[in-house]
Amino acid sequence: MNIFKSKLLWIAPIAILIILAIFSIAFYPAYNPKPKELPIAIVNHDEGTSI
Repeated sequence: MNIFKSKLLWIAPIAILIILAIFSIAFYPAYNPKPKELPIAIVNHDEGTSI
């Protein structure tokens, strides 16, 4: 059996690379989040204390 003639040995690494490329493209926005028009509210309920 010649290694270079076996189709499975050629298809498996190519399929793995394609799957990794799809996942990389799909999850790329999660690595570089850019918040747009994010509403922010500040609530200050501090009360003084006596010792």
